[in-house]
Order: sequence, then structure tokens, then C-alpha cells
Amino acid sequence: MRKIPILGVLLCSTFIITTPVFAEPAESPIVQLITQMADTPADHKALAEYYRAKAESAREEIALHKSMKLSYSRRGNTKSKGVDFNSSMQKHCESLIASFETAASDYESLAKLHMQKGMHH
Repeated sequence: MRKIPILGVLLCSTFIITTPVFAEPAESPIVQLITQMADTPADHKALAEYYRAKAESAREEIALHKSMKLSYSRRGNTKSKGVDFNSSMQKHCESLIASFETAASDYESLAKLHMQKGMHH
């Protein structure tokens, strides 16, 4: 039986876990609105609300991964075959936290931009 390196599994799981958070179904009306470009103040308000909701979802993911990181940090050293699982999982959580922090900030910026555009349209 062939062994799969744990780092490879962690990297793959990072991609699998983060991909759905940033993807929206193509059928979503908000995606249609984005692709058609917002023209009215109401369009911009709808987009601002959409981006604020995305930012909130990202902040929820931040809280989740901070909690998981703390849990792994309390378990101590669990080296097995030269790999410290808990340390690796903490690094995984740190990476996701940073990604979600960037996403939340970007979504908030987009929300503010659309609110401003809607007010000065």
C-alpha cells in the first residue's frame, strides 16, 4: 500500500475547504446583477448587502478556524513519523484565517464602494 504524505493531504484539503466559500452558483440573481453591471441606486444597494453578507460569512469562518487552532494548540505535541499533526493543523488554520480575513476586508470594501456609488448615482 502506498502512503500519502500528510502535507499533500493538508494542501488538498485547504483547497477543497476554501473553494466553496468563494464560489456562488451561476444561477444566483446577484451574480446576474453583477454581470449586467449595476445601474440604479437599488442595484448598488443590493450589491452592497450581498458583499456585506459575504464578509459576514468570511468572519464566521475566521471564528471557526480560530477556535479549531486553539483546540489543536491545547493538545500538545503529537509527532508521528516525523510529522507534528497538531502543529500542522494550527498552520493550516492560520492560513485559512489569513485568507478569510483578506476576503472579509475585500468584501467590506466592495460593499462600501457600492453604497457610495448608489448614493451618488
